[in-house]
Amino acid sequence: MPNGKLTRILRTEGHQVLTRVCGRRFAKALAVSLLAAFFLSPGRASPLLSSSSLPPRGNQSQSKEVTTPKRSAELSAAASKIAAHELPEAESLLMRILKEDPQEARALVLLGVIHAERLENAQAEDLFRQAIRINPQLAAAHENLALLLVNLARPEESLREYEIALKADPGSATAKRGLMALAEQLALAARAKKDPEAALGILLEARNADPHESHLLFDLGMMELEMSLNQDALLVLREAHSLSQSDPQTVYALARAELAVQEMPSAEQHMRDYLAERPGDPTAHYGLGRILRMLERSEEARKEFERSIEIAPAQSESYYELGDILLNAGEFDEASTRFREVLSRDPHHGGALTGMGIVAYRQKRYQAAEDFFKAALESSPKYQPAHYYYGLDLKRLGRGEESNRELQIALELDKEEKAKRTQQPHILAPSTAQPPTQR
Repeated sequence: MPNGKLTRILRTEGHQVLTRVCGRRFAKALAVSLLAAFFLSPGRASPLLSSSSLPPRGNQSQSKEVTTPKRSAELSAAASKIAAHELPEAESLLMRILKEDPQEARALVLLGVIHAERLENAQAEDLFRQAIRINPQLAAAHENLALLLVNLARPEESLREYEIALKADPGSATAKRGLMALAEQLALAARAKKDPEAALGILLEARNADPHESHLLFDLGMMELEMSLNQDALLVLREAHSLSQSDPQTVYALARAELAVQEMPSAEQHMRDYLAERPGDPTAHYGLGRILRMLERSEEARKEFERSIEIAPAQSESYYELGDILLNAGEFDEASTRFREVLSRDPHHGGALTGMGIVAYRQKRYQAAEDFFKAALESSPKYQPAHYYYGLDLKRLGRGEESNRELQIALELDKEEKAKRTQQPHILAPSTAQPPTQR
């Protein structure tokens, strides 16, 4: 169940988010048709519903429900009347059933739906809970209670009921849809509040309830990538891909995860697979360019960055990557042009400022180089290349003590990065090692 932080997120975000999941009226949108269809013949059941959500005809070890043709017909008739919004007639029929058998949990669930339709929420909740006490394995009772709790902005309780419903009926499409929608919306809300741990907790909890839902696995993998839990993300996204191989977003996410753990041949193949489906995506061309750079195929990478810019000229990162390729090739003027294009859009881009500094350093313009390195470090204080080249530049300027200090900082930052890669089970994503673009 949710921990303290997760529960706080659920409570504070519940009212704003949950009405988007099921709407303000409990019964009209879903529950009336849901319960009515439970008792209709298969040919008349709602196509939106899973027949696995039909209330069981009595677990005899846990309830005293009587299953006879007459009782089934009565319950089906009551459900049909609810679907037709003939609530007084349905209520009368259900009260007659319950007079004969007060332990008929299915009738209690249907009666609860009627009260929910009338917005008599306390009575509806009481009836659903009565049904659960009689038959704890009645998935429909848990599902409808979960729906009611969603509408009452009690999401932590709703999640619990959906989880119980899935344990009682693992094939329930209704419980899966409700749980997934609730978990995804709450995770988005937590992420928007800059609380990724809470978002991750929500998605992990939902996964425990339904471990083979591809959309949920995609969301979980993306959240783990964002948190640099790249090994976990790779496993999750591989599973998502195995369940939904034709989904381009999953292919793209898998390529990102493979890039993060430097499984380069697989990353290249999956990025190319994605681009075969969506050739106009500039971020994918940029991603493929990054992969090709890491494979030391600079000319191919250059073409991908250029293609990315053709599609989306108003960006920074592809210009930076092109500048870095040109810098490494000794084409300083062309590199400077690319770095300036980055800085025209983002004056505090740490990588581009450092690149300009390196160009000046290699052209022996040491004072100009210092100005660029100082600006880069003001923007990105922990950017290791800026400290390293600033140290080299200070040495050329005859400021040995300052030079040694900067080189020592660069050495320590390099050690920190290596320690993260060797001591932690999760490798940092390349995006975290890219030149910072903001203060």
